[in-house]
Amino acid sequence: DIENLAKEKGIYHSVLFLGRQKHISDYMNAMDVFCLPSLWEGLSIAAIEAQASGLPCVLSDTITVELKLTENVEFLPISNSDIWADTAIKMSHILRINTQEELQKSGYDVRGSVSFLESFYCFSNMPFPLFSFIYMKRLQKIRYFSYCFHTFIKKFSVWSSANNNK
Repeated sequence: DIENLAKEKGIYHSVLFLGRQKHISDYMNAMDVFCLPSLWEGLSIAAIEAQASGLPCVLSDTITVELKLTENVEFLPISNSDIWADTAIKMSHILRINTQEELQKSGYDVRGSVSFLESFYCFSNMPFPLFSFIYMKRLQKIRYFSYCFHTFIKKFSVWSSANNNK
C-alpha cells in the first residue's frame, strides 16, 4: 500500500494521506502544480478540477489527451522520474490563470450542462429517465424539479395511452 511505501522511502512525514475530502478546491488552491503519474486512468475528474482551479498540470502520457483543457498541461512518460521532477519544478513557477472560458468551450460548465439537461429532459417528446430527477435535485433545482416532475407525469400519461392503444 502507498502509505507503507512512503514509510519505506522515509518520506511518510512529508506526505499527507487525507482520505476522502469534501472541499478539494481548498487543497487545489494550496498547490503550485498538480501531478498525476497514473498507469491507468480514464477521464480524470481530479485533473479537470485542477485545471479549473488554474493549476499547471503534469499528467502521465497514459492518460487520455482529451484531458488537455487548458494550455498549462504537460503529458510525460511515467517511466522517467527525473523528467517529472524537472517539469514539476519548472511548471510550479507558472502563474495561475483564469480557465473559465477555456473550460466552458470544452463543455465543462455547470450552467451550460443544466441548460442542456433542461431542454433535453423537459421539452423532448419522450418521458425522461429517473436519474434526471436525481440529477436535478442534486443541482438544487427544486422548483424546476417539481415542474419537470409534473411535466413528466403529463407526458408519460400521453405517451403511455398512445403506446397502449397500438
